Amino acid sequence: MIFDVESNSKYTGTNVLKNNQEHLYKNMTVARLVAQCAAQAVNGGKPTLILIDELEQEAILKAVMSVPYEFAHGGSDVHQICKNFNEGRTMCVVGTAAVSTGTNFKPLQATISWKANKAGTKVKQGAIGRSTRIDATSGKTDCKIIDFRIINVPLLKRHADIRIGYYKEVGEVVYVEVGGQKARALS
Repeated sequence: MIFDVESNSKYTGTNVLKNNQEHLYKNMTVARLVAQCAAQAVNGGKPTLILIDELEQEAILKAVMSVPYEFAHGGSDVHQICKNFNEGRTMCVVGTAAVSTGTNFKPLQATISWKANKAGTKVKQGAIGRSTRIDATSGKTDCKIIDFRIINVPLLKRHADIRIGYYKEVGEVVYVEVGGQKARALS
């Protein structure tokens, strides 16, 4: 599922990292959508993983999240967090690159990617790799992947369009325009 969102940032430079930070990572519309999707998934009994690029995103998310989560990053015990998730003690994990490879979130049913990657290996090992593993023990047979496309910033729109191509390799892609109404993500 791709949410088409606009940026309100005035930044117009060509620095890719700064574009990501100003238009995607600090975008409060995206942060609220991440929190809304996570709450809807967790409250619906769907174990959820939120993938982020920078520590500052978690600080922004903390202010708008309504469900508890564990934060997996370079300074945390990622193995224990993954174990808690797999055993059902944790329903939601927010993770940096510390969870992108080598972690197996078995019952994962919703992956929210608040990342700006366009590289195939990062997208396929990140959101797709975390999501598409079937797990007979937990009964997992599918997983939703949620991502965001900043439609009024050509650079970020292009990068999202590349990610969408990878998502189409594993399943159907649904688009949700975000405007004045609340979008329903996991219904």
